[in-house]
Amino acid sequence: MDWVRNRIKTAKLVIADLTEANPNVYLEVGYAWGCEVPTVLLTKDTDDLKFDTRGQRCLPYKRIKDLEDSLTKELKALNHK
Repeated sequence: MDWVRNRIKTAKLVIADLTEANPNVYLEVGYAWGCEVPTVLLTKDTDDLKFDTRGQRCLPYKRIKDLEDSLTKELKALNHK
């Protein structure tokens, strides 16, 4: 777990897929937020989001191609900030 925390803490960006509500992913997102690391949240179904992630911007996708397109746009937008 130290390795995961160190990688998150030193990351410039964390991309997390919240599909299937894996508790470890939610823990890692919370840690990234606590470390003030920018995050991009992904999910196949926004109705399945848990906790405080429901109020956060999340990129929904149905197909990998949809994800590729929306994630590319999101990363380009973040790069221009």
